[in-house]
Amino acid sequence: MTKKSYKFSIAGYKSLLSLFKTLGVNFRKFNDKLYDGINVLLRHDIDFCPLRALRIAQIERKMDIKSTFFFLVNTDFYNLNSYENKNVLKEIVNLGHEIGLHFDASALKKINIINKVCKEEVKVLENLIEKKIYIISFHRPAKDVLLYEKRVADLEHTYMTKFIKKIDYCSDSQGDWRHNNPVNLLKSNKNKNYNLHLLLHPIWWTTPEKFSPAEKIAFHLENKYKDLKKVASLNCRPYLEYIQNKR
Repeated sequence: MTKKSYKFSIAGYKSLLSLFKTLGVNFRKFNDKLYDGINVLLRHDIDFCPLRALRIAQIERKMDIKSTFFFLVNTDFYNLNSYENKNVLKEIVNLGHEIGLHFDASALKKINIINKVCKEEVKVLENLIEKKIYIISFHRPAKDVLLYEKRVADLEHTYMTKFIKKIDYCSDSQGDWRHNNPVNLLKSNKNKNYNLHLLLHPIWWTTPEKFSPAEKIAFHLENKYKDLKKVASLNCRPYLEYIQNKR
């Protein structure tokens, strides 16, 4: 496949997954034992949009791939309690994927407070999916969080040594490969027992390939604003009339 096949787009993601399947990758959950062969812990942090996460989940299901999707409970970008997003969560679970908490501890300093708030958010997410959560990922983790080896809210987190030091780790954070490229890593270890923790963000893969990372975010936010205007027009007659008069 050409280098273009792996660009950040829906087509690129399908090509990437096809390569993984060709290499015989075993897709594992974070609480699985990593047996012989090539094992990938496939993780998705959902920073912007549950619907984009669902698109990725559907693609993976068609290719018989299972991964773990980490959702924020406390964010200005989406509301997990909306009917639409509740259905998204349920559909992702029904597709066979796991759900984890994407926890933003950036405003919290003391570990006892972090544990308390994290437990509260875990409970909220468990109630939404009607299923237990067993893993947490941190949103924009500070350096001290990256070094924190103990459980948080009695649960393991994805930055523990077992997940980022004892096995290889790479991500598409900021819209480009960081900590190496998964294609290079998997190809160079294809005949070995090899474990990789791969972090992806649906926002990069479900927006137009031609855009830069900044343009991808702008594209998403512009479309979200259009959706909000539509919702506002359906719920407020004066605003509907205002929109109609502007046409």
